Amino acid sequence: MKIDTLPVNSNEPIGNI
Repeated sequence: MKIDTLPVNSNEPIGNI
């Protein structure tokens, strides 16, 4: 699980999509 921007939740990575 790599976060490109900022993590919103523990299960929802943002920026990777």
